[in-house]
Amino acid sequence: MGVMIAAGVVAWRTTHPPLPGPLPVVPCRVVIADPANGLAEVRLDLDEEALRYRRHLVLGFVDVKGSDRMVRSFEATSDGKPVAPVSEIVRGALVYFVPIGARAKSLSITYTIDPTYLAPDADPAEPADARSRITADLAIVRSASLFPRFDLAGARLGVEFELPRGWTAVTPWPSVDGRVVVPVEAAAPVEYLAIGPFETRDITAGSEVVTVVTPALQATGAFPVETIVAREFELVAARFKRRGPFVAIVVPDAFMHGGAAGDHTIVQSSAPQVLAHEVFHWWNDAALTSADAMWFREGLTEYYGIRVAREAGAWSPEAEAACLADLNGEMRLLEETAPRSLRDASLDPGAVRLVYSKGALFWMLVDRRLRASGRYLEDAVRRVVTSPREGLTTEELRTLFSSVYDQLVDDEFDRFVIGANRLPDLGLGPATGRSGCARETTKTSRD
Repeated sequence: MGVMIAAGVVAWRTTHPPLPGPLPVVPCRVVIADPANGLAEVRLDLDEEALRYRRHLVLGFVDVKGSDRMVRSFEATSDGKPVAPVSEIVRGALVYFVPIGARAKSLSITYTIDPTYLAPDADPAEPADARSRITADLAIVRSASLFPRFDLAGARLGVEFELPRGWTAVTPWPSVDGRVVVPVEAAAPVEYLAIGPFETRDITAGSEVVTVVTPALQATGAFPVETIVAREFELVAARFKRRGPFVAIVVPDAFMHGGAAGDHTIVQSSAPQVLAHEVFHWWNDAALTSADAMWFREGLTEYYGIRVAREAGAWSPEAEAACLADLNGEMRLLEETAPRSLRDASLDPGAVRLVYSKGALFWMLVDRRLRASGRYLEDAVRRVVTSPREGLTTEELRTLFSSVYDQLVDDEFDRFVIGANRLPDLGLGPATGRSGCARETTKTSRD
């Protein structure tokens, strides 16, 4: 499969201009015949109605990230005859332009894909660092790693799954006539699909229903989902940011380090603080803050994950202390040469772990300061995570916290978020590296 030069694609686009017209629900079949090989075969079938006003179809695999390794094969036929797609890497995505004849009555596209997806800071040699992959035992698949995006408003796939015996697919999307309707337009959110021998149960949290998904034949440890979710609802005092349904997937620790979150789905190992972390992302999501405020999105979420695990009774105070001590050891190691401001670290892809460790400990420091003055961190946090605003910057967050707390924590923001200074001694004791919270001793991959 070749990648065409930009000039050739531009010329092709000129001779094959798109025409307007809505894309109906496109039949789609996902086949996982031999999960041990890590691959899925996907077929899309467009009929005459879908093709009527089009001269080509544009499909983008956004999780390819500059490599064609994921897409192993790609074929297209129109009215039973092969057509030649043109492919190009566009801003890290692999994009196909599939020509459509003027009187075409059908178009079928079949591709084989390896949906393994690794976060930027993950170790490619460590399978459990992957947020998305198919294995012989089960699969967790990112929607953007399995399905292409269409640059058409409202584009949807009607997906049927053909899976090994005993396997099922659990998704957050509705089912219509036996097909799962998956949004695949350019701005569609990324969600996580559980595919395998899974069991499900529903829990109620406030007015929300969360479907808990666990492997039917593999142990995931004690997992008090209800108490963790209930405690976070108490802290935020508001329903989730979006309407349901919501899906929480728990996988064996050997399958995944840490966890990941979509708009309506989360997936994680059996560690309770990871569940609490990922659930909190259903309020504190990526759209809420700008790139320079990752310290708020991930640092605050990490701190609440640890705190809620203990407050919900899923962790002992000793386990919480060991986790914080390991994060403190990681932070000191990462700043051994020089301290970093949390704002600057947020903008550096190589400083992700510092955002987690220093970010969490910064919020612990702020929480301590507020409690000593009879105030509560949740007063400001609730305002931010329930706000309809998006793209909040570091400066805007500092202004909000300063207003809520009458400048009480301005110094902490100025010294550690905006300024490059080391946090003071937090009295956390020595790091042991056994809590599973710190990257240098236990690999994690979080969203």
